Amino acid sequence: MQVQNFGQVPLAGKTNSKSKQTARSESSTGHVRSRPEHVTLSDAEGSEDLEQDSATRTQSKSNTSRRISALPLDGTDEIAASPIIVRSGTFDVQLVLDTREIRTTHDRDYISKELAKHGIVPIMRSLPLGDVTWVAKLKPPHDSAFKLRNLGDDDTYCDEIMLEHIIERKRLDDLLGSIKDGRFHEQKFRLKKSAIRHVTYLIEDYSLSAEKQDKYGESLESSLAQMQMVYDVFVKQTSKISDTVTYIARMTRTLKEMYEHKNLHVLPSRTLNASTYLATIEGLRAKEAGESFCTTFSAFSALCDKSESLTLRDLYLKMLMCMRGITGEKAVAIQKIWPTPRSLIDAYASLNADQKAKDSLISDQLGDAIDSRKIQKTLSAKVAEVWAG
Repeated sequence: MQVQNFGQVPLAGKTNSKSKQTARSESSTGHVRSRPEHVTLSDAEGSEDLEQDSATRTQSKSNTSRRISALPLDGTDEIAASPIIVRSGTFDVQLVLDTREIRTTHDRDYISKELAKHGIVPIMRSLPLGDVTWVAKLKPPHDSAFKLRNLGDDDTYCDEIMLEHIIERKRLDDLLGSIKDGRFHEQKFRLKKSAIRHVTYLIEDYSLSAEKQDKYGESLESSLAQMQMVYDVFVKQTSKISDTVTYIARMTRTLKEMYEHKNLHVLPSRTLNASTYLATIEGLRAKEAGESFCTTFSAFSALCDKSESLTLRDLYLKMLMCMRGITGEKAVAIQKIWPTPRSLIDAYASLNADQKAKDSLISDQLGDAIDSRKIQKTLSAKVAEVWAG
């Protein structure tokens, strides 16, 4: 694969290789791969490249402030088609905390103040996905040089590279509420589409009263087991918010140690497309295991935008999952038989006034397609009530 080098800070000799740790570990989230040689641009070569980039940038400048558009590549634009290698030493790893992450409405700065006691000053901003994440923020003058290379990304935060870790923090009462109203399934769906490699679901105050245990315990355990086994999400439990802060601080130190000594491969923003992004980045990771393939934070925000990144299929699945009892798995099974909302409506319309056939359409067609958890006739009738009008 053709790549372009960015940054003029080579590693001194070889980097000591660290053994790979599992993503489910609390204290380690990845590995550093040794790279014995690096090809770096000389000062003269770097200046010439930047002049060429500046000229090209003037001709093909585009805006990604709110969306990522697909621009066709003819194979001649190597800068756009090749991942940009951001060299170790040209950036600092920083923690980004969602501004909505608060202790209480009267103590909004508790988490950031407690992190400061650990020597960590977080960047505070509204995140498009998750509650805690980390970015590689480029140092001057590397930030300016990177912007010239990364054509088509002129938004705020285009000098920050989104790393491969994200935390979704939930208090137990909020988690139970999200499972009941469907937000839990939507979040799983969006986290999967984000292509973030290491997702942590952090649950605070993990204890249930006897009454709630009887009512919600089985559903809760089933949902968390599915998160870990099906979606490969690490579930971390903490007893109180101070333990959460300690965990985030430990994660930050681990990620700084891991990423600041390795290279990052950044996908040029002008080549990204919401419909192909996940397959593209997973394909690159499969070909070059151990390397970090990322986007800028601004591109990531656009790709994860709730409204603008939705395809018809995404919207259709979300519509189905609004119904109580329709999980993501069941929604996908329905979508495979009736690919669009119109096809499902037409299927009901073709049954004319036969209400009994309409009520059993979903359950009869799906059969045992979803393992042992087939769609029962009562749920099938609820779907018919909504979609058959």
